[in-house]
Formats: sequence, structure tokens, C-alpha cells
Amino acid sequence: MKILFWNVWCLPALFTDGKTSPEDRAKLISPHLAGYDVVLLCEAWTKGAKNVFLKTYPYQYTDNSAGLISFGTGLMVLSKYPIVAPSMELYKMSADFDWFSNKGIFSFQINFPTPTSTRPLIFFLTHMQATYNNSWPIFVYTPASKTAILYQTVQLSNFVNTKLENNKSTDVWLIGDFNMWKRWDPPRHPENTYDDNIMRMGCYNILASQINMKDLQTRDDDVYRFFTRSDANTTITYEDSHGLSDGPYVVLDVTI
Repeated sequence: MKILFWNVWCLPALFTDGKTSPEDRAKLISPHLAGYDVVLLCEAWTKGAKNVFLKTYPYQYTDNSAGLISFGTGLMVLSKYPIVAPSMELYKMSADFDWFSNKGIFSFQINFPTPTSTRPLIFFLTHMQATYNNSWPIFVYTPASKTAILYQTVQLSNFVNTKLENNKSTDVWLIGDFNMWKRWDPPRHPENTYDDNIMRMGCYNILASQINMKDLQTRDDDVYRFFTRSDANTTITYEDSHGLSDGPYVVLDVTI
């Protein structure tokens, strides 16, 4: 199974590099999405970008929570196979610039074909509260963002555990942009305050202890996380996004 995860950075140009509209960015990204079993996107926030991405795969799941002042969740699932029992929960607390989004959690199932039958795979996709700092001069930073990510960590843990109650399957993945990390690396993140990093690390440890999954992520400084119950052999590759987003995109090759 090949999974693509990409934080596609499809916000209005004012909030990205100022060079490309979100729809044009989506058109440039779309050719890179081909050939995967499941594609998981974060920051597909604008309607124009969503419409571009929706044309790339036969099965899709996204949300319609955007309003006059909200960008919605920015989450999108694209799949070769039917998406079974999709559901969404919005985070109840957000802060700072994230107040203009409806970040949340998706859950869904894919029945992956094998030589003899199909195998149900359970996925969770999320994008959590960002903790803004002095490197974001156009935003007003408040301590509320640290409180919000803590509340979201508890809500995410409860959502996952409720969905998986009495389900002993190991074919479970929780993937997303968590805006947290295991350990702080000051040379890589000199702009982050001590309190900010304590909160990011603390939330990571809370989540990891509550959901009973292992983290496949080996880059300790990265906010992307790939939790799973599975013991399947998994190879993680970081691909250059060629300036199309604010970070690499990630490919997970999982032996089913």
C-alpha cells in the first residue's frame, strides 16, 4: 500500500509565498498525486484548490464547514478505493490565526484488495493547532494557542479511542500535521520559546500514551507524525515539494 501525505499550503497567496494562487498551486501539485492508494492532504483550504484536487481520484472525502470567515478543516482524502464510514469532528477550541479555520479530525475505512480477499484499513487524518511565535510578525500571538493544542490533544485521543473501542485490528493509522514533536532541537527552532516547546513536547507525550500506537516518524524536529498499531514493514520517504508547499511531502510504503 502506498500512502501520500502532503501539507499542500493552499491558502490565499497573502498567507503563503505571495506568488501563486491556491488554485494554481493545486494545479501544479495535482500531477504529483498520481499512483497512490490513499492520498491524505492538509491545508486544502480554498474552494478552488479543493475542486482541482477532487478531480484526481475516483473516491474523495472532504468537508463543507467553510463559512464567510472560516477556511474549513483543510483536510481531504483521495482514494483508489471506496471510502467507507467517513466521519468528521471539529476541534472545540482554537486560538490566534487558527480561529479562522475549522481544524478537526477525519476518520474513515478503506477495504484494501489482497489476492484472496479485502482487508479493512482504518485511518485518522488531522491538522492541529499551530503555536505561533515571534517568527510570525503579522499575527498576534497569545498564550491561548498553547492551551488550545492541549485541549485538542485530549479531544483527539478521546475521538480515536472511541472509534476504536472493541476493535482489535492492527491496521490502524493516525496521520497528520500535529504541530508537536518529541524533543526540541534549539539550533533548528531558535524562534520558538521555551514554554512553547514544553507544550509541544508535553502534548506529544500525552497523545502517544493515550492512543496506544507507535510513532513511525524518525525526524524528531518534524511536526508530521505517523502513528500506527501495525507491525507491517513501512518505509517513509520525504520528497522535495519543489517550492509548492512549505515543506516536503511524505510517502509511506506499507507491506500489507
